[in-house]
Parts: sequence; structure tokens; C-alpha cells
Amino acid sequence: MLPIQFLYLSTANLNDRVFLNDLFKNYPKLPQPSIILHEGYRTSLDDVRFLTKRLSVQLSEVMVPNLAVSGDQRNLLTFEDDKLIVKTAIIDQLFQSVHCLVINALAQRNRKTELASITDVLKAFRQQVNIDSMIFFPMNSMSPLGGLKRAKLSIQDEYDEVIKSFEEEKQIINLAWNVKPSVIASANSYYIE
Repeated sequence: MLPIQFLYLSTANLNDRVFLNDLFKNYPKLPQPSIILHEGYRTSLDDVRFLTKRLSVQLSEVMVPNLAVSGDQRNLLTFEDDKLIVKTAIIDQLFQSVHCLVINALAQRNRKTELASITDVLKAFRQQVNIDSMIFFPMNSMSPLGGLKRAKLSIQDEYDEVIKSFEEEKQIINLAWNVKPSVIASANSYYIE
């Protein structure tokens, strides 16, 4: 299987219609298979599942073959001894028929579904799946962070420069740094290497 592009959508991204329109309009330019993980900010598990399906529909509207998958479906995300496990065989199987998976952070623990921490999910994917790039987006879509050029975060000097210049984006910068190497890009530049 080809390496996967991994895109993370924060609550701020999900609430920004202009950002989402740009993201989905540019998605067909992304050459590799991808996983889009979204924040689970809704009030119930059913709301999180609905949001996953809504994002999938938006991708379908721009003719991107995709599949909405809740992390708890088929035990894709499962806690075993308090460690989050990604069932990579399921991901490989799903990518045989689609170019994109839209997933949420719902996970199984002791046969019950819960919303896993985004940090845990990101780390599990980074460690267990063949991820080429982990792509994050600024909380403010108008931020120059990641504008025309993707901000790379792989070494301390890159992190120091970005965090110093974009203090208002520290939440997403720190999240991206926790699963480095990663990049921060805009909805109009994420597909450009």
C-alpha cells in the first residue's frame, strides 16, 4: 500500500464553512490515499457519527470516492490494556475500494464505545500506520501560518520558529509537534509538497 496522507480537522476547522469548501474543492489534487480524522466536539456519540457522514457527503459532492467510518465500527480503534490499537488490516482492506477514509475518534473499550482523546488517536496512527504526512490546519483559516507554503515541524528549530511567530495558533502547533514529523498548511496549500 502507498503511504497515506493523514489530515486532521479541528473543531475550529469544522465550524468554518469557507475552510471546508476550500479543503474539499482542493482534495482531488491530493495524489495519495488519505485519512481525514475529525475532532469529536458534538454532544453525543450519534452526533459524532453524523458529523463523519456529513463530511463524507461533502467529499462525494466533489466526486471523491470515500467511506465514512466510525472508529468503533469493526473495532477499527480499540483499547487493549489502555493502549489504543488501530486495526491496520481493516484500513488496508477499505483502501482497496476508496481513495479516502473519513473517520472519527470513537473507540471500543471493554465492549463500550467512547470518544478517545485526539492526541491518543493521532499517536496511534503515527505509530501503527504507514503515514507519509500528518497535515494540520490553522485554527483560524485566515492565519498566514501554512499559507502559501506548508510549515514543517520535524526538528526543534522549526518548532521554535513557528511557535514564536504564531502564538495564537499554539494549540494546533503543539498538537502537530506531538506527532512529528508533521506539517501545518492551509486548505489551499495542503496538497503541495
